[in-house]
Amino acid sequence: MAGGAVARIVLPASVQGEQAVGVLIGGGLTEDEALAELDARASAIGVERHLAAAKILACLPGDIVDRAQDSSQRPVLR
Repeated sequence: MAGGAVARIVLPASVQGEQAVGVLIGGGLTEDEALAELDARASAIGVERHLAAAKILACLPGDIVDRAQDSSQRPVLR
């Protein structure tokens, strides 16, 4: 991109939540703990879950986000 701008892909809210939970699981939490952590972060900053998820994803290096776009790399949450 011109001028060194960084392109960001906006994921649907449900996918943002799934991806953020996957990041938290990757950090060592169980699925239930990750869901609780995401809810706690949303509550702490007074936003909906998907916005807290977007904040978590925004902190990731670009190559991790790029790999997350590949549906074969997405965790399946039940």
